Amino acid sequence: NVILKPNGYILYVSCGHVGFSVDSEMNGFRTVVEGEGLEVVNYDDDDWPIRRQTDGSKISLADLLRQSANDGRGSAGKEEKSVLDGTGGARVILLRKKRMKSFKKT
Repeated sequence: NVILKPNGYILYVSCGHVGFSVDSEMNGFRTVVEGEGLEVVNYDDDDWPIRRQTDGSKISLADLLRQSANDGRGSAGKEEKSVLDGTGGARVILLRKKRMKSFKKT
């Protein structure tokens, strides 16, 4: 939070690995950063401004990571795909500093 510029953003990516729960890790991370004054702008289940090349439909960053593992274009092979599938896949979260509400004089 200290090094983040006032209008800056943080993009946090978490991918599963053996002995690791992506959901638990992400929930813990969100608790800590929200306690430090950051707010969630977008989470991987929300709409992201990314479009599929095939049909133009919206896709989340986490789904894009999973898709690249599934279709062989990404760096993840069969072993990596099975680990991702078994540990919760990937999560992406976009954060920023909380905005101060301005009050108008009446």
